Amino acid sequence: MLMANFMKTRKSIRDFKNKKIKSGDVKKLNSIISEVNSLAKLYSVDFHLEENGAEVVEVLKGKGGYAGTMILAPAYIAMDIENEVPEAYIYGAYYMEDLITKLQDIGLGSCWISLHNADEESMQKAFPDKTGKIEFALGIGYPYANLNIGEEKYSSRLGLEDFIYDGDFNTPIRIETLESYGLDDLFYYLRYAPSSKNLQPWRFLITDSEVELYIENFDGHENYVDAGIVMYYYTKLAEASGIRAKWNLDEKPDAGNKKYIGTVNF
Repeated sequence: MLMANFMKTRKSIRDFKNKKIKSGDVKKLNSIISEVNSLAKLYSVDFHLEENGAEVVEVLKGKGGYAGTMILAPAYIAMDIENEVPEAYIYGAYYMEDLITKLQDIGLGSCWISLHNADEESMQKAFPDKTGKIEFALGIGYPYANLNIGEEKYSSRLGLEDFIYDGDFNTPIRIETLESYGLDDLFYYLRYAPSSKNLQPWRFLITDSEVELYIENFDGHENYVDAGIVMYYYTKLAEASGIRAKWNLDEKPDAGNKKYIGTVNF
């Protein structure tokens, strides 16, 4: 699947078929998780599958979910953070999106679930393999067929000039400038990256040879997740454009209400 098309069609599934994941797909799923974990564990992140979704829901009902509502899914993938540092949440989200992309390729839908309000005893019961901190998980299962006719309607999105800046934060980017850098298509599709409450808090500052990522009005771990998600899609869209993007989570000053996250090449 072309990444640009995936960006525009990617959607969170909140209503799954009441159907267990087939054994053949569970085998594929475990293989995917193992592959992704080989990279995620470098950042103290471990993903693991819980096949009995009904038990997870029973334990966590009223304690988490999507926008506060627990999503009933046939199975769940937990994002287990073994070292609670920003890098772990950022790359946990990065590799969670990699899982989502690969799940769609085998016909499984997914939905991010926030578990901030769940107590430790409940979390251990819901996810027995837990070894660290679980604040986020994926509900996964088979989605209903999309029977909508015509083009899908998307959530409202920022204009490019609303989240990309040229040299300093007083200078919104001009489309002509993005085109001269060969970044116009990349950022056009990057707008469709998901974010908590669809707030789209990412802000990009383009310099002569780098793109700096900031989060506006930073508010904790959910925004580190937002950063990791948009980093993932920047990397994949860049790859589709023939650019080998490499992120550097170095230290630079924040810019007013914008928290610095990292820098990437273009």
